[in-house]
Amino acid sequence: MPDTPHPIEKPAHIDEQRMRHISDADLFAALDLARPGLGAVQAAAERADWGAAAQAWANYLGTRAQPVPVESPNAYDALPAGLRRARGRPSVQAARKLAKARVDFTGASHGRTPLYGLHYLLWLQPLVQAHAINRDPTHPSTFVRLFNQWYTTRDQVQGEIESLDVIWYTLGLAQRSLVFSSAALAFRDSSLLDAATQARMLKALLGAGRWLAEEHDRFLFGNWQLTGAAALYELGILWPEFAEAPAWRQIGHQRLLEHLELDVHADGGHSERSPSYHQHVLACLARAASVAELNGEPLLQAHPRFAAMYRWLLEQTSPQGSSTNFNDSHIVWSGQWALQGAVLLEDPELKWLAEQWGTPDDIAWMLAGLPDHPRLPQRRGRRPETAAKVFARLAGRPPRLASRLLAASKFTILRGSQKRAGLFMGINYGPLVGHEYESHSHLDALAFVCSGFGRPLASEAGLPLTSYDDPLYQTWIRRAAAHNMVIVDGADPDEAGKEGDLLAWSATDVADLFEAEHHGYQSRGVRHRRTILFVKDEYWIVYDALRLDPLRGPHRLDWQLYTPGPFTLDEGGLHPTEAPGLAVLPVLPAAGRQMEPAQGLMAVAEGSGLVGTSNFRQVAGMRHVQTAAGPRAVFLHVLYPLRDLGQLAALATRPLALDVDDGEACEIAHDGSTDVFMTRENAGLEATVAGWRTDARVAWLRSPEQWAVYEASTLGAGEAPVLQSSARLQALCLRPQAGGLAGEAETTRRAEVTLFVPNEIAEAYLNEVRLPQAWLRGQAVSLLLPGSGQYRIRIVYRRQAE
Repeated sequence: MPDTPHPIEKPAHIDEQRMRHISDADLFAALDLARPGLGAVQAAAERADWGAAAQAWANYLGTRAQPVPVESPNAYDALPAGLRRARGRPSVQAARKLAKARVDFTGASHGRTPLYGLHYLLWLQPLVQAHAINRDPTHPSTFVRLFNQWYTTRDQVQGEIESLDVIWYTLGLAQRSLVFSSAALAFRDSSLLDAATQARMLKALLGAGRWLAEEHDRFLFGNWQLTGAAALYELGILWPEFAEAPAWRQIGHQRLLEHLELDVHADGGHSERSPSYHQHVLACLARAASVAELNGEPLLQAHPRFAAMYRWLLEQTSPQGSSTNFNDSHIVWSGQWALQGAVLLEDPELKWLAEQWGTPDDIAWMLAGLPDHPRLPQRRGRRPETAAKVFARLAGRPPRLASRLLAASKFTILRGSQKRAGLFMGINYGPLVGHEYESHSHLDALAFVCSGFGRPLASEAGLPLTSYDDPLYQTWIRRAAAHNMVIVDGADPDEAGKEGDLLAWSATDVADLFEAEHHGYQSRGVRHRRTILFVKDEYWIVYDALRLDPLRGPHRLDWQLYTPGPFTLDEGGLHPTEAPGLAVLPVLPAAGRQMEPAQGLMAVAEGSGLVGTSNFRQVAGMRHVQTAAGPRAVFLHVLYPLRDLGQLAALATRPLALDVDDGEACEIAHDGSTDVFMTRENAGLEATVAGWRTDARVAWLRSPEQWAVYEASTLGAGEAPVLQSSARLQALCLRPQAGGLAGEAETTRRAEVTLFVPNEIAEAYLNEVRLPQAWLRGQAVSLLLPGSGQYRIRIVYRRQAE
């Protein structure tokens, strides 16, 4: 997607007669009155009796069986009365509040951008839901009053954004039209929705459809057009009485397919790279897919990227159920999307996930609000099932949520156990992305967030604001200072250079390795490379190497991290005073450490579940500061999640001597184990560290039975060999497993590999293929990796086999 924004929208094309002020004669002329059931409307229109025509339309709509709306009017009736009252109370209370509300539709006091949001009229939706819950006649009455007040005052509204009409622009027309469609179909059995109001609603829908069809006659990137196209498609399906409806369906459907192809990445991520905006786009697509499916239109969800969008959001989601909040994003609670996707896609893995996060009452309530669903595989002609019935007949199946490189979207997820206590880290290494109006990207580079033991451990600001008008948006939210990253000279990285270039990626059951470089500080003569090693469900190592132009320094370098829990901070690092918590131990630079407290407003997920909450509150953190003039500066930190504070006593780190000059190493002592980490700029000759020797570029070493090496062909412990390979392997790891060892290997070429292990080998397997006995020699096994790829290794010890 281009980094410069498109023009906001086309030059104004608001037709006074065809869109803004449609006469009664033009309204009924726009209907195909030859359709079955419209005879009375046609007769009244022919004699220009517009009141009678409107009443005849109201009578017709009240009994119309097709098309099928998205909202089911009886969805909540099957729920137990107590559950319906308890869970419906917020919607009913909101509806009752609206019944007393006096709304200023024209006042600039709402704020520059909130005025636009006010005219989406999404705040009227509780009236529709409350009506489905208790059929109180107050709800349609309230809607009629507020709708007519809006309709008669809309021409008086003046916005402050140049060339963007408050009423006549894509997002307002799209969102408002869906509200009107839902209300018209939900309240059509109420005499309080009078014929004159229904005629006005038809005019509003007709004008919106015409404007959207003219505006979106060609593809443009971004959520604005997709929102408009989805609404136009729904208008064309739900209101086939309009003669223009077939054209609306065609245009809307074509734009949606184009967005799935070009505006959604191959990994399922929306191009604007924000979980919140991804969620919004997914909601538009899911609603369009449901209304199309219910009415016999082509299956939008047949496009492979439709299902991939659900998976992408779930990849971004921690075991607690809360998503990352990178860029302009709130914390999204993804269980609701797993639930919706389970029904819409009939996906057993999404059902399993929804049941992990939601209680039975949570699930029952949310299912009642989802559209009905025709049965697979033959949908046409089948009577739809309720979402609850679809969900009940699905057999849940656990998915394999693992560490993922979302290469197209440029996010990386490091994931441990799927249990709620599992560790999770999300890394953002992507670009600043343009947008129709303004970018939704932040000025961070190689930033991360993480969680563990059911708690957020490292947070960033995200987008917890209600309005982009808030001065904090520009002074704090988007700034590098609000993210967990390295900052040079207190400045934000350059927009064009902050995108990371992936240097290394490997995910195994022992450890994950991510490495990328960005040039966001190139104008200051600084290049930054970040390496993160995740020891599965134990801890993270974060290594930062900065190349500095000696002629441009010295530079202040701030390594910063924000953590929501209480802690103490000194030269030894950050130590939590409450568990669960995150210890941050600085290893390098080893001398002259300068630790400074940091503080800022952050979005913090609270609890866990299908739908949780988040708070925007002050969060403290640390800055590890060094001043460097070049040519090179490094930071090395161990991020150790603590289940209980007793673990602190055994936790220690120290730098280790490395007999090469292009790398660093450290020792990490914890919980009875001592690990060694080594990283180098280049793989080359063997290096020796703490009794180990290897030519690996990156290595994590615990024992001859548990280790991981990257870009390596040799590994030895003391004088004993551990690994020998004819070719440099991208990654190879080994770990204890009942009765022996297991591991993974990744190579870009054919390789002959020999592993030396502490016990005599009885059997060995490569991708579960048993290897010939001739390949086993006591405590060594030869493996032939026949070509580029990933391979699973399993070794069974002799004493266990006998």
